[in-house]
Amino acid sequence: RNWKTITIGVISYLLALAFFVGGGGKLAAMEPFPTSFANWGIPLWFMFFTGAVEVTLAALLLFRQTRFSGALLGEATMIGALLIHIVAAEWSALVAPIVFLTLFGLVAWTTRLSWFPLIGRQTKQGASA
Repeated sequence: RNWKTITIGVISYLLALAFFVGGGGKLAAMEPFPTSFANWGIPLWFMFFTGAVEVTLAALLLFRQTRFSGALLGEATMIGALLIHIVAAEWSALVAPIVFLTLFGLVAWTTRLSWFPLIGRQTKQGASA
């Protein structure tokens, strides 16, 4: 293994930890999540849905074969978080989603070739699925 593989693995594990904790907090309806969703005018069921998405993407990040999918799901989730904070004019809350979006993008970019065999495209080695 080279340093890039190890670095992306460490970043993926740290993202997974963060989203297991955050998603688990939403699924357990721990504060401040119910209050935040209520303040944004978002139904409580969407908090539970978001928590399930976050726990799912965290699990996907743990394995090299599914890391790309987890990173894409994380990017979509962070775009949603950014939109919510912009609409709510919570400017200081934009920092975390931007950092996470950047890290998910890095993981997705560096693991994108792992997904190509699943969709029938050729990898750099020329092997087709």
